[in-house]
Amino acid sequence: MRPNNLFNYIKKHDLRLFYLFLIFVGLLLLYYMVFEINSFHYDDPFITYRYAKNLNSGLGLVYNRGEKVFGTSTPLYAIILAILYKIVNVFIRIDYHSLSQIISLFCFSGALIVLIEVTGVGILESIAFFLLLLFSPVNFNVLFSGMETFTVLLFLLLFLKKIDNQKALIYLIIIFLLRLDIGIIASISFFTFYLFQLILGQINFKRLIKSLIVIALAVLAYTFFTLILFKTFIPQTIIAKTVIYTHSGFSQSFGERVNYVIRMGFPIFVSLPMLLFGLFIVYSLIKKRNVFGLQYFLFLTFYSLFQVSLIGAIQHWYLPYLPFLLVLITALYIKNVLNKKNLILSVVLFIIISLGISSYMFLRNNRSNNPNKIYFKSFKNNLFSDELFMVARMIPVNSKIFCADIGVLGFFSNAYIYDYAGLVSKKAVPYNKKKKFYNKSQSYNISDEMILAQIDSEKPDIIVLRKDYPFVEGILKDIQFRLIYKTYFSGQREIVFRRIAEIKIK
Repeated sequence: MRPNNLFNYIKKHDLRLFYLFLIFVGLLLLYYMVFEINSFHYDDPFITYRYAKNLNSGLGLVYNRGEKVFGTSTPLYAIILAILYKIVNVFIRIDYHSLSQIISLFCFSGALIVLIEVTGVGILESIAFFLLLLFSPVNFNVLFSGMETFTVLLFLLLFLKKIDNQKALIYLIIIFLLRLDIGIIASISFFTFYLFQLILGQINFKRLIKSLIVIALAVLAYTFFTLILFKTFIPQTIIAKTVIYTHSGFSQSFGERVNYVIRMGFPIFVSLPMLLFGLFIVYSLIKKRNVFGLQYFLFLTFYSLFQVSLIGAIQHWYLPYLPFLLVLITALYIKNVLNKKNLILSVVLFIIISLGISSYMFLRNNRSNNPNKIYFKSFKNNLFSDELFMVARMIPVNSKIFCADIGVLGFFSNAYIYDYAGLVSKKAVPYNKKKKFYNKSQSYNISDEMILAQIDSEKPDIIVLRKDYPFVEGILKDIQFRLIYKTYFSGQREIVFRRIAEIKIK
């Protein structure tokens, strides 16, 4: 095809997408040069990387060899990562983290393109939206973290776009397999939307039943897939966190839970304006019958309620959904779906969220007792990941490691990991359920007695503990522990012990 014909072809179809593609390629190259794409600052993605690496090694979709545990929160993403890793490394050498970051960038661009196609804004607005989202303080850390967040967001927007299409079922199944929590919330908002329509007389009862069938089929597909892979459809992370959060979130009074949110999560005011503003926007969208916008607001409303009421904190993987809300509102205003009041409120909301989160991160990471200053320093100087990476390289391959931060440590050490929180180790959960340990619980629902009991049972070669966990002090005071384990490494955040004797801990 000649250059002129190529340009005419692009112009005829959609020049906006071509511009976005050029911007994406340029920023990707810039990212390679500035951030050296192998840097990292979250531990969680490396759990999924280890699943993908073991799958490519012929061990199956497992964390530890021979143990079928549903320890990753995103099984489909682990499989996608493993497949793409095999394909890409035929042509160019790349690591799992770099590959995951590139996938995030592509999905980020794809999510924006979906919004542009749905709203129909022009070229200049598209470019402005792209830059606004890319450099948003809410998006930036998550975008380059290696997490599956933007892959989930892309398929969520595709699901909302094709809500009345047969493809909706496929997208919903993919969402369930990427993130169970997002799949459940998307299903609830999907059903609620059609229930409202039925009440308003816009659809018949048959259409509501059809939406229920779509949800049921997606749930059955998810259940079938996970039962084959892990012999269970409930992620181990849900089981473990339900236990360890018993004394720190789920069973507290309202006042204690509010205090917990303030202490452990992002400020609650980040979420509450979202809910109130969402109700206002929903009213405007109902009047204009904008299905896509209404569905997205319903989803975010339910997701906000889920984050605050059940988890008790605003999690970092939730935050990127909010800047996309600003873009959606602004685009709908440009297309005369919403009025000026909506646009002003959306900008104010975005400023509150951005400043709130940035201020929280700044205050949190500049405390003298918090060495994990990862938000306002270069990714290369991430103390948390650097220490765990160094520890992983020090540990012999055949060792049994006892720890809680199982991402970086597990991925780079290739050793057997016993996770005392129970995220990938089923044997840890019964210890965390024992009521005789609850009254001395100091961090989440984990106490020094729990840790010592598990150490006595499992007899690990290496123990890795975070110094800032309150129960560590009680472990270090235990005489029997000090006879069996000696300090192997002591950093600013992590302390590592190595077994030197076979004495039973009483």
